Amino acid sequence: MKLKYIFLIFAVLFSAQPSFAEDAGLRYIKSHGAIRCGTSLHSRAFAYRDDDKQWQGFDAEICKIFSSVIFGNEKYFELVNVPQSEAATALQSGKVDVMLGNTPYSASLDISRRIVPAGLLYFDRQMFAARQPGDATSMLDFKGKTVCSVNNSEELYNLDLYNRQYNLKLKAIRFPSQQKAKEAFMLNRCALLTGNETFLKSVVFEQQKSKPAVLPEVITAKPVYAYVSRENTRLQSIISWIINNLYLAEEYGITSANVDILENAQDPSIRNMLGYAPALWQKFEMNPKGFRQALKQYGNYKEIYNRTLGEDSVLNIQRITGSLSSDGGVVIPYPFL
Repeated sequence: MKLKYIFLIFAVLFSAQPSFAEDAGLRYIKSHGAIRCGTSLHSRAFAYRDDDKQWQGFDAEICKIFSSVIFGNEKYFELVNVPQSEAATALQSGKVDVMLGNTPYSASLDISRRIVPAGLLYFDRQMFAARQPGDATSMLDFKGKTVCSVNNSEELYNLDLYNRQYNLKLKAIRFPSQQKAKEAFMLNRCALLTGNETFLKSVVFEQQKSKPAVLPEVITAKPVYAYVSRENTRLQSIISWIINNLYLAEEYGITSANVDILENAQDPSIRNMLGYAPALWQKFEMNPKGFRQALKQYGNYKEIYNRTLGEDSVLNIQRITGSLSSDGGVVIPYPFL
């Protein structure tokens, strides 16, 4: 079975939730007056404050779009620092409403029966960063070196497989969190740091003076999702369709520059998505104009990705697998009908 069709099946499972009864999670968001998104506040990729003290980054923009659709205004959001290992606890305790922040999907996460994926954010790749890459031409030049990694993590498991496959004799030094692993790496306790490309590129950007580098070798690639509490089926459906529609706008060629000229569009999916036919968003109890406002301000998925993670950002992370199927990737958005 081709990967693009596997993704299509997962998308059906994640988005096909009943939307006729508002759950407690959505009621709480509205009563609280803001949607709270869990992420890393220590990463250039996910969320950081610019010189004007405004939140920027991929997760920050996605959370603002959630706010725009739910409240009709992109200002009603909160970003909460949540480590990957605490994602389920943060959602179950009500500390956050949606978890972003590069939390990988796993059997352990699924069997906990506490949180569920609610939409594909992007595909990430586990790689290495080196403090002093020097004239290295392959991973064999780092044979026997130490690697900072997060204890009891998928990254550590993948590192072990990679290490044995290529007989590199790398020595893993384990830390309780990404932040601790990064700090140890920058203190030169390890020659290498392993993690997702988004995380590593942020580390390299933050430490430009010491000139670390992300190495080209890829350990593995994996999808990264937004998550909600398993009990919040209505919120799961809403988040799933917001993310789907960002991809769908890209598929249709709808951008921040042309969204206002589509008022007379005849395609029912476009009319529903942009709120010119408001009934579908009203069934979700969302502001029909909210998604159109978000598109006008932030653009479609491609615009958001390129600006925050991709070719127009300081990180320059290529989408590759996470591109639309029409561009050689695996993402197939659904019509909004």
